[in-house]
Order: sequence, then structure tokens, then C-alpha cells
Amino acid sequence: MKSMKSRRRRPIIVALLATVTLLAAACAGSGGPAQTQATGSGQIAKDTSGTVRILMENVPDTDIVKSMVPDFNKDYPNIKIDIETLTYDQMRDKLVSSFQSSSPTYDLVIVDNPWMVDFANAKFLQSLDVMSAPTVYRESKGISVLESMANGVPVVAPRHGSFTEILEHTGGGLLCEPENPADLAAKLRELVINPALADQLGRQGREAIFQHYSAAQMAAQHRALYRRLLPAMPAEILKS
Repeated sequence: MKSMKSRRRRPIIVALLATVTLLAAACAGSGGPAQTQATGSGQIAKDTSGTVRILMENVPDTDIVKSMVPDFNKDYPNIKIDIETLTYDQMRDKLVSSFQSSSPTYDLVIVDNPWMVDFANAKFLQSLDVMSAPTVYRESKGISVLESMANGVPVVAPRHGSFTEILEHTGGGLLCEPENPADLAAKLRELVINPALADQLGRQGREAIFQHYSAAQMAAQHRALYRRLLPAMPAEILKS
């Protein structure tokens, strides 16, 4: 963790499935030379030491995460896992304060619904190094990914549903294998330890969103589609 102190450490949003794997990744920043692309390697040295500070909502899933810690520490005995649980309202207030602080309190935040007015006003998205939405279902719209990229935040998402098309089209992030925590952790770690790559993907994503996914652009594309389809439609349908 100490090797990352030159950059402001900010919370990462992840699914519970990948939490324990990411704990190791979050502590293993090497601070080495910048890489040009993701390596896909999620191997973390067993002697890695540090503390991972986690904030999550006090829900039944919290016990699942806590139960994973002993097994995690069998492999990484020198990494301390500090989990703080709060009610949703308490968590919202604490996160808003953290986003606005020059020294955020947490390394990892697990939250169910970050797209709320209070978070937006606190510039929640702009405070992130990377956003991940590792859904197990095939996301049809990918709005959270689009919102993140519009704010210059690089994204890691599974290679299915709308995520594949969005990331391949925009170049705003990395794709990982679906339901593969190790690959998800490797991609996230690559962006955490490689700020040059993260910044590049963030810029590419933001530029592509405003060029291809803005409200004005989508309206223009719909209008063009209607103009192509209407001449071919039967007159009785048009009248109705």
C-alpha cells in the first residue's frame, strides 16, 4: 500500500463475489513502470503486508464477506482486513464526507446503489480511480458504465451483455471474464498500479461518450432510423 501513496487512494465499487480477491490486489501496488496494456496476471506475493479498509452496508451479505476473511488470511497473513458496517443512511453520509476529503478513509467500498443525488452532488464518480460492475446477468443497457465513462472514470466489466459492445466501441475500460473473480481482480489491479493506462482509458471513454452516446447524438440517430424505415412502411400503419 505504501508504494501507492503518491496518488490519492479512492474507493473502488465492486460486487461481493470479487471482494476477497480484490483485497489482495488493493494491497499489492508495485509502483513500477507503466504498462501499455493489461497483463491479466492476478498473482499477489504471499508476503504482501498492509491494511485494507472496507466500508459496506450492514446487510446479510456482510456476514458472508466477514466469513471469507479467515480463509483469505491463511494465504495472506500479513494483510489486515478492517471492515466497518453501517446502515445505509449512515454509510451515505460518511461516504459523502469521504469523497470531499483530501485523505479518504477507505480503500474499498461496497455499496448497492451509488447513483443518488447526494453522491452526485459530492462528485462521487469523479472521485473514483476505477469503476467495476461485475454483474452475473447480461446487462442490457450499461447505464452505470456510461455514467462513469462520461466522468472520465475507466471501467472494468464482464465480457457479456451491453458491456462488450460499449467497451469495445469506446475503449473506455477493460473487459474481464464473466464470473471470474481472479480475472476481475487482475484487471482492477492493472489499473490501480498503472495510472497512465487508467488515465488513457478514462480520456478515451469520456471522449467517446460525448461523441457517440450523448442525448443529442442518440436523438439524431433515432431520427435517421425513422426516416429510413417510414418510406417502407404500409400506408395503413402510418395512418394509425
